[in-house]
Amino acid sequence: MFVSPEPSQAPSPGPPWTATAFPSPPDRLGEEWCESAKYLSLCLQARGPAALALVEDLAGRVSRWEQGYRKNERRAGGTKALHRAIGGVAGGVLEAWDRADGARASWRSGQTKKFTGAAVGRRLFATVTDALLALGLLARRRGYHPPAEASFVATEEPTGRSARYWPTPALLELALSHGLRPGRVAGEFAYVPPPVVPRLGGPVVLRRLRDRVLSRGPARIRMVADLRDPEAATMAEEVEAQNLLADRIGVSGYPKLRWSRLFLSAWPLHGRWYGGTGDGAYWNMPAARRAELLIGGQPVVELDASASHLTIVEGRARMAGWGARCPMAASPGEGKADRYERLGYPRAVGKQWVVQLLGQGRPPRSWSASAPPEVRAHRPTQVRDTVLRQHPYLRDPTWILPDGLAEKVGAPPEHLVAHHVAALEAEAITLAMRSLREEGILALPVHDSLIVPREAEALTRRAMARGYEQVCGLSPEIRCKVAALSSR
Repeated sequence: MFVSPEPSQAPSPGPPWTATAFPSPPDRLGEEWCESAKYLSLCLQARGPAALALVEDLAGRVSRWEQGYRKNERRAGGTKALHRAIGGVAGGVLEAWDRADGARASWRSGQTKKFTGAAVGRRLFATVTDALLALGLLARRRGYHPPAEASFVATEEPTGRSARYWPTPALLELALSHGLRPGRVAGEFAYVPPPVVPRLGGPVVLRRLRDRVLSRGPARIRMVADLRDPEAATMAEEVEAQNLLADRIGVSGYPKLRWSRLFLSAWPLHGRWYGGTGDGAYWNMPAARRAELLIGGQPVVELDASASHLTIVEGRARMAGWGARCPMAASPGEGKADRYERLGYPRAVGKQWVVQLLGQGRPPRSWSASAPPEVRAHRPTQVRDTVLRQHPYLRDPTWILPDGLAEKVGAPPEHLVAHHVAALEAEAITLAMRSLREEGILALPVHDSLIVPREAEALTRRAMARGYEQVCGLSPEIRCKVAALSSR
């Protein structure tokens, strides 16, 4: 029996399901559910018997629903496409709801441009979601567009919000009736990217940074960098060298992998590597599914720079002489390997505080709506006081920006902190990739982590450590991401 919690109830931490019951879905989504939603990529296809039976059942229901307005029956190709769309929608929604760290809703934009290179076309996505909504198997909270005059920082979801989807009790009961059990959804569906993954652009992509303050127009932000700059040519050569190595070695599921580096208005802002864009991009895959990739036919490991941004800020502060100018108190978490835990609070609390600090450019006064309950149990002002005694340079993190950058770009300095720290992180990862490429090793970047052949793990750990040391003088703890689904 499903009992709906209060609409404002947040996702509970830890495995919420039992062997026979999925977590109960709400009638309506509160803000915390919306903020914690996961991207619906549409790349899932049924492969296990339970998933195949569920998709077949849903396809029959959708086809019968279509008879009310569809003039012609679907042919074999159309039926196959319908099954794929249902697997992408229902499988993605159920996988997000079956997460071990707590049920999550799913979000997906309905804009046509967001379906470029997608595994499922926009019209078929609309058909499947409309049918499942009408049949009472899917719930949705509609999205909304930002005001026409609004401007914002370039992010995946700016000031508007995409629609949120989640399963109804009827869909969960139907999944159980076909043998799809809690904790097994991910293993019943295969991640199949589309045959062609669109490239973000050329090897170096330069976009204008947009202001997140609604009262300021986008013309205020200036483009400082130019693709004709010598730096752009040097970076483009490096990106193409990485692309050529991928062609020679090969990555499973990606016959022609192409990277781009994205910068925002100036070279010291953002700079991350993107291996394609859209649903099929490997960096959009869940970590457990990325672990099933093969590089040159070899199994892989994903190595993550733990507390990457905090490591960079702390290291740059030491390089700037903060320790000599301003005494730092002893850390209550001294001796712990994880830098977030050294702040004296549980890791989730320390990470949330640092993420908001860098995103806002100043110590946060309140937690964001997406903060989990274990974070909300601590007062942000109390966390601030504890952290600033150890790290006084975090009181105003804008010192990390290059001199004159904010004035040149035309943006408030606090709006640039996170983008510049991301650029420093990208430089550390780039240095590690270059070192590995010289050894003939292909590394797939995912922001602050690298996916490499398992046999190159030790070499990659050393390369990542050296990259960060060159950028900030400190080496982060290098951790291995979760194991592949097939090895669980």
